[in-house]
Amino acid sequence: RANSVRERCIEEAVYADLAEAATFETFEQRWPSKLRKNRRRHMRRLQDQGPVVITHNQRGETAAATVRTGIDLKRIWLAKKELLSRAFADTRFDGFMLDAATSTTHPTGAFVSSLTSNGTIGNVVIAFDFEGRRAMHMIAYNMDLETFSAGTLHIADCIRDAFSAGIR
Repeated sequence: RANSVRERCIEEAVYADLAEAATFETFEQRWPSKLRKNRRRHMRRLQDQGPVVITHNQRGETAAATVRTGIDLKRIWLAKKELLSRAFADTRFDGFMLDAATSTTHPTGAFVSSLTSNGTIGNVVIAFDFEGRRAMHMIAYNMDLETFSAGTLHIADCIRDAFSAGIR
């Protein structure tokens, strides 16, 4: 068929293999020095805006509120980038993520983390820990803090936390 078009989409998740380094500092050395320097500069600029608080492994209502904010931030990002997402278009996704992040009767290994700058959530990570691995399922950043690379700063700290928790 000469006139038919076949579209094939292969999606592969980005990952970081933590087993290649014994410590976060060793792992961090794989990044170019300019990138590490920029990350430190972005953190200083973000701290100039007000206190920066990174909270890992949230539970209960705090986790639920963070998950809701993260989903809202992701939907805002999708709308501003004019992207469609079947998962985020379906409101059942909200219920699933809330249940998974806050369940006490059926533990899911949920890891909910946020970076807050001057009282404003700058980034949310929802991940799942299982058998010594951490899968970051949803990462959402506040576009108002985009110039500070709040998402990148937070992800680096989540990787640091994974090393501290013995996740490889």
